[in-house]
Amino acid sequence: MSVLYPMALVLAVCCSTGAQLCFKSGALRAGGLGSSLLHPMTLTGYGLFLVVTLLSVFVMQEFDLKTVNAWNGLIYLQVMVASVVLFGEKLKRCQIIGSVFILAGVFIFFMI
Repeated sequence: MSVLYPMALVLAVCCSTGAQLCFKSGALRAGGLGSSLLHPMTLTGYGLFLVVTLLSVFVMQEFDLKTVNAWNGLIYLQVMVASVVLFGEKLKRCQIIGSVFILAGVFIFFMI
């Protein structure tokens, strides 16, 4: 297996996180739904999701769908941390506990 496939998978996860953050940023900066949908940050998010789609199709040539989806669980963790750092959002105890379960699930998936 070429090293390109794992690198593309990691890049797809990071781009998906970036797209979510762009959507949030566009929503915060625009005045309403209509202007949010066409805000430059939202458009950047759309572009990142296009990149994610292309990378996912490439990655699925080599990896099983279940493996790709297990990696996608890490998006939740990245978005959670980034939302605290970039947007000052607060974390609740249940969100932290849920994140631990997600991380444990990804770890267990790849250990078995």
